Amino acid sequence: MREITQQSRNLKENVQETQKLIKDLNQLIYNESQRLATDMRAHREHHENEIKRRKGDIEEIKQKMASARLEMDQISTEADVKQKTRIQIADVHSKNERFLKEGREAINSLRQQQDNRLAAFGSKMPQLIAKVKEYTRMGRWIGKEPIGPIGMFIKIKEPVYSKIIEYLIGSSLSAMIVDNQQDLKALQQIGQQVGHNPLIFRASNKRLGQIEEPNEDLLTVLRAIDISNDVAREQLIIQNRPEQLVLVDNSADGDRLTERGFPRNVNAVYTKDLYQCGSKHGGYSSQALRPRPGPSQLVTDVTHAIR
Repeated sequence: MREITQQSRNLKENVQETQKLIKDLNQLIYNESQRLATDMRAHREHHENEIKRRKGDIEEIKQKMASARLEMDQISTEADVKQKTRIQIADVHSKNERFLKEGREAINSLRQQQDNRLAAFGSKMPQLIAKVKEYTRMGRWIGKEPIGPIGMFIKIKEPVYSKIIEYLIGSSLSAMIVDNQQDLKALQQIGQQVGHNPLIFRASNKRLGQIEEPNEDLLTVLRAIDISNDVAREQLIIQNRPEQLVLVDNSADGDRLTERGFPRNVNAVYTKDLYQCGSKHGGYSSQALRPRPGPSQLVTDVTHAIR
């Protein structure tokens, strides 16, 4: 009985020791679990922080790349603008050079006219006229000394119509006039010698009779100019019929004048800005005319043009 009691006591002690061991083990397991959990949380937080940091680095890199692309686009745009600007500057420079060259040529031509009025009718016209005078001094003309150029005897009374007047009678302005066939041939030879072959009219001994002009309220080319030489006046009338060429201010005036056809003794109607108006059959029409190239042959005082 005593042995059984002792065994029971020993067994109870063993059970208690075992329970304590289990309790200690459970506490150890709990403590280790807590430590591991803490370590895992710290590791996870470190890992998450590292991920966040890397994401921040990526965003920063993206921003820098975007900024770099924007800067490159701006540089490219600026380069394109600079290239276009250079091309535009070169084009403007080229145009300015051309305008300057044309301006210098026009000024030289005007100065030449100022120095020698005859130069307006051709660069070799002064030499031709000098030779004509030489022939006169030598008595080599059969008839009278040749007259011309015709434009030397013409003065415009209505300057606003100067362009259209010169357009209409320009073909005769550089012409010379002789009164016989022998002198015509002699003048042609002079032209060949100096390198200038002028248009030559042969005047008739028969005087021009009364000319047919339109109503006095109409301005004609003949009424808009003064011609100081009678022979030149007759030849201009024969060649160009200026007494029947009417001048108006604008196309509207021309349409009103010609809506039912040309008035009596009118062959054509022109505006100051180089338009031909109407027709002899009536109705409305206008045609733009191309101005004569080069400086005016009817300019007397060219000082204002040079300035």
